[in-house]
Amino acid sequence: MDEKLVEKIQKTGLSDKEARVYTFLAESRGAYPSDISRKTNINRSTTYKILDQLAVKGLIAEIQKGKKLYYEIETPESLEKAAQYQVDNAQRSLEHAKKIIPELEGLFAQTEGRPRVTFYEGKARVVEAYLKHVEVVRPYKMVAFVNVHDLKQWLPPEKFRYYIKEKERRGITARGITSTDPYSYEFLKETHSPIVGKKFFPEIKRVPYELFPFPAEITMFDENKVSIVKFDEKNPIGIIIEDKTIHDMMYAIFEMVWKTADYLKNKSK
Repeated sequence: MDEKLVEKIQKTGLSDKEARVYTFLAESRGAYPSDISRKTNINRSTTYKILDQLAVKGLIAEIQKGKKLYYEIETPESLEKAAQYQVDNAQRSLEHAKKIIPELEGLFAQTEGRPRVTFYEGKARVVEAYLKHVEVVRPYKMVAFVNVHDLKQWLPPEKFRYYIKEKERRGITARGITSTDPYSYEFLKETHSPIVGKKFFPEIKRVPYELFPFPAEITMFDENKVSIVKFDEKNPIGIIIEDKTIHDMMYAIFEMVWKTADYLKNKSK
């Protein structure tokens, strides 16, 4: 059997076994199920299932010869028709999914008192979670506890630049509490000055490093969301909690620290 042809046929959307049966029928110009099973090394019961699947897809013809069924392929163009059917079916599935999203969101909204929590693992997914901050369509006031040094090292440069520009474009202002790490004093000059106007520079206050030495960020964003992101190259983790009470409580804690940050920093000197 031509293995390269099997691979090519499989790429049209058939499974490996379907592609093997189809290829064998194309090469042999037709065969009985027992021959198909023997030549493709697929057991008899599975061969019958595959033949039924290929027949339903319009790829092979089932012919009665005496008391036995004989199978041969339809015209090669049927492969294109079958692939197009899959495309059309996927498009219909996509349209149905779009229509049902508002209904599902309504079910989430009806779950009173239950926060919606989403976990993100792996660098790409955690970056995706971080960028949720700038997907909010309306302007808002973001606040965060953040280690700016680890943030700068962890977030890919192109994503960091996009994040900063999107905050400006969407009218999102920000305040951040970070540590007295030396880099924190260079952070805005290095990351924001070349990109956005000072109006959209985050306001920053610093607390002693020992109070916030964590490679992480806790951000209160939108009107009801809290994100927690661990800046770890080997095992990054992101969590987004969607709950108005938790958001407001964390926001209040931020405000308390904001008001005492200067005192805490001066006291440590």
